[in-house]
Amino acid sequence: MKKLLLAAAAVTTLVTSADAALKKGDLAVDFTLNDIKGNQQHLFAYLDSGYTVIIDESAAWCGPCWSMHQSGQFNNLIAKYGPAGTVSAKKIMVIFIEGESTNTTAQLYGPAASTGSYATTTQGDWVSGENYPFIDNPPTNVRNAYLDGGFPTFTVIGRDRIVYDQFAGYSSTMGTEAFWTKYLTTAPNYGPSTTTDAKIVDYTISDVFLCNANPKIRFQNYGNQTITSATLKVLSGSTTIATQNWTGSLTKYATQDVQMPTFSQAGPYKFEVTVTGDANAANNSLTVTNLNVIAASQATTAPYVQDFQSAGTAIPTKFVLDGNGGDMYGMSAALSSGGVPITVIGSNNQATNCLAVLYQNNAASFKSEVMLGNYNTATASAPTFAFDLAYQAKATAATDKLELLSSIDCGATWQSAWVGTGSTLVTKPGVPSSFFLPAAGGDWATKTAPLPKNNNLFLKFVATTSPTGSPSYAWIDNFNVSTTTAVDDVIAKNSISIYPNPTTDAATLQFDAIKATSVSIQVVDLTGRVVANVANENVQAGSRKFTINTANLPSGIYNVKIQTESGSQTQRLSVVK
Repeated sequence: MKKLLLAAAAVTTLVTSADAALKKGDLAVDFTLNDIKGNQQHLFAYLDSGYTVIIDESAAWCGPCWSMHQSGQFNNLIAKYGPAGTVSAKKIMVIFIEGESTNTTAQLYGPAASTGSYATTTQGDWVSGENYPFIDNPPTNVRNAYLDGGFPTFTVIGRDRIVYDQFAGYSSTMGTEAFWTKYLTTAPNYGPSTTTDAKIVDYTISDVFLCNANPKIRFQNYGNQTITSATLKVLSGSTTIATQNWTGSLTKYATQDVQMPTFSQAGPYKFEVTVTGDANAANNSLTVTNLNVIAASQATTAPYVQDFQSAGTAIPTKFVLDGNGGDMYGMSAALSSGGVPITVIGSNNQATNCLAVLYQNNAASFKSEVMLGNYNTATASAPTFAFDLAYQAKATAATDKLELLSSIDCGATWQSAWVGTGSTLVTKPGVPSSFFLPAAGGDWATKTAPLPKNNNLFLKFVATTSPTGSPSYAWIDNFNVSTTTAVDDVIAKNSISIYPNPTTDAATLQFDAIKATSVSIQVVDLTGRVVANVANENVQAGSRKFTINTANLPSGIYNVKIQTESGSQTQRLSVVK
């Protein structure tokens, strides 16, 4: 997944549509254009000469673009791997494209101008001292092909004319040589065959398949002879689980997508292509990392608890990011602000790792989703889903929305289980000065939703936004698929009591633990906001008591939530002043 950035508004976005933007695995869009010094730049000529080409589409006014420019890394790459490279010549070429249609060539030469419109603002002198070409005013098809929704956009193209990566935004790691030279090993270091060469293409698979899958396999003719027939296979381990024969006419460099028959096995998977007379069998197969099939056999029997503490920077395997907007999700441990890792304070007032949802300020309505996996809730008496949420509106008119959906028919239809928008999404009042970062337990609220009973229940979050204000984040933690009676596995039935109730300054929570367990106790108001954290600890079997301090709580009705590893239960508490 792409690293989310909190600095410099994560990605500086454009009003120009980039619907035609290339994706990983697509064939590059060729161009022959003069740079600002009058020299002709032909993309495919560089590729045919053996270069891996990096296209930097930026705007003169763009701060993150300037940060990448100031790193000096592209100059370094050309010096070491460019036409006269001191390490390995003719391996890398960098081409800068000025993608803002209103910018002028004069803006690329500076000096810096921080006020005015896009047509006059510039970060400084982009050109002096640079050893790679700059192209201004490209045709619309070129501009859109190499613009992934915002500035800067970077596109890496191999000598086989395949896009090996395209991404928007800037992080400090991009200012390192290793970040870019890794593509010298992923893109082919060999030219096309003089005879026949069928090559599997690693491309963006935008679907998350539920229960059954029928993905397409993409292969390329990387040889001089036209390919007229091929056999495509999907393997799980060493077992072939789907086979499809193809006939047609595939010329040099062209790619072909072949729809595979349906299969239901869980991965990991390998794609394979076979053609008669193939001169290079080494590129005939590919272990696929971006194909996600959630098989019915993977359904987890409730209860299921995920606090993300051991997840690190990688999203847990139970969850699956969608391919279209999944890059807008990530673990908080993967985020940084100005290159410094961020710290999120959880609902227990301790530093936590959690799921981050970016609401982007796109020119068109943004939508993204994360699949939460499938669960067996068939035997649960009353299955529920609970999670902690922290969100502050990015603007007074923000229309961000987060919705929990469930499906009992492998995603054929979806039912809404919970919706948060406006006041039901906001957990902290006010508007943040930059991005919202939870800093206290009170910034969080616990949300719950009833779930259907089913032996293969799918859940997913869907986030939508409109272009209001600057980018913002919602934070999600402590997932819990449970039943209302599951807590009885570790806490004796009918042993929970709170006294005195009503109370003024303090109350005592008492229960009998059947066995050793972890327990979290919180006081939650009727809007779902956590107003007090009572305990978060491991307890031994026996009678347990906890003091609930209500001295600072206003009069009202509250829920005391008792969360164990087997589920949760709530008790009402009345505070009277």
